[in-house]
Amino acid sequence: MLLPRYIVPGVLFFFVCKLTPSHSQRATTDTAFLAISKKKSISLYTESIQRQSRLYNGTDYIIYLPKYEEHPYFKSDDWTYGSITYWGDLYENVALLYDLTIDQVITEHNRGNPIKLIAEKIDAFAILDHSFVRLQRDSSNSISEGFYDRLYDGAVKVFAKHQKIHREKLDAKEIIPRFDESTRYYIYKDGVYNSVKSKGSVIQVFENHKQEVKNFIRKNQIRFKNNRDVAIVRITKFYDGLNN
Repeated sequence: MLLPRYIVPGVLFFFVCKLTPSHSQRATTDTAFLAISKKKSISLYTESIQRQSRLYNGTDYIIYLPKYEEHPYFKSDDWTYGSITYWGDLYENVALLYDLTIDQVITEHNRGNPIKLIAEKIDAFAILDHSFVRLQRDSSNSISEGFYDRLYDGAVKVFAKHQKIHREKLDAKEIIPRFDESTRYYIYKDGVYNSVKSKGSVIQVFENHKQEVKNFIRKNQIRFKNNRDVAIVRITKFYDGLNN
């Protein structure tokens, strides 16, 4: 049915009045949303910058330049990308070196400026498929404070302490540098860090299942001479399974 002509303008005026506030309200809402989003973005950016600046909180470090193939670092003297928990924050894909002569972690600031991170502020880091944690000296002084390679993380744990000592020798009037590397192993059981090296020392730690452990070693022909870390981990994992 057609509406009388005099009614149409009134209807249009009614719809315009209804639509205008709605449009205004939406514009106000959009403006408020953008303001909140901008504030959040600025906050996240500021937080990110603060976290990044905290990562590069350390002291200058001079990279060792090898004369031959020697170097003081763990596994490689090339920058390795890994992860690190520093000042309570986790950072991933970070360029790292681990200097075994001073037990310090090195990172690279602005792609070329190496810095030594504050050891006490590092909880853990991971490079080259190895996970390191910072341990404190225990009450019995079985271990010293520093970074330990966590080889097995069960109810019983296995740690390795890697170290390099810088030495020099005179050969044909030439000073030849070298880095002698050593590793000490620890089994953490019942709140005690037990230093282990041989098959006998490992069996002693697991004395409550001594015969089972002996049988496992014999049956699997586990040898300590060439792969001490693998042997210790395999035995510890077996022992852990006996208690679960």
